[in-house]
Parts: sequence; C-alpha cells; structure tokens
Amino acid sequence: MAAPRQSALAAQGKLAKRDGDPAFLEAKLITARFYAEVIRAPALAQLGPIQAAGRTVFALTEAQL
Repeated sequence: MAAPRQSALAAQGKLAKRDGDPAFLEAKLITARFYAEVIRAPALAQLGPIQAAGRTVFALTEAQL
C-alpha cells in the first residue's frame, strides 16, 4: 500500500495528464488530506510524550517490573 503522500502525488500527476477517473483521483487527494489533518498531525503531537514515557519505563530495572 502506498503512503498517503505518494498516493496524492500520483493522483495529482494523473489529474494533470487527464489520465484516469477524475472522481477517483480527487477522492485520493481528499483522503490524503484527511490523513494529514486528522491522523498524522495528532500522532506527531504525541511523539514527544511517548518518547519521554519510554525513557521513564526503561529507567526501571527488570526486578522492578
């Protein structure tokens, strides 16, 4: 499965060349934008706290688990 960015770029290229179903290609662009706005952005916002939690968890010894 192609990444959303790659799918969007491919769809843009096909739309520019008038190659393929425009409705389908527009849907690809919309779903890629949805991923960027709704899925990816909040996930990236959580990266710092997740990494910090990892450092805390790895501070425990095996006996403390």
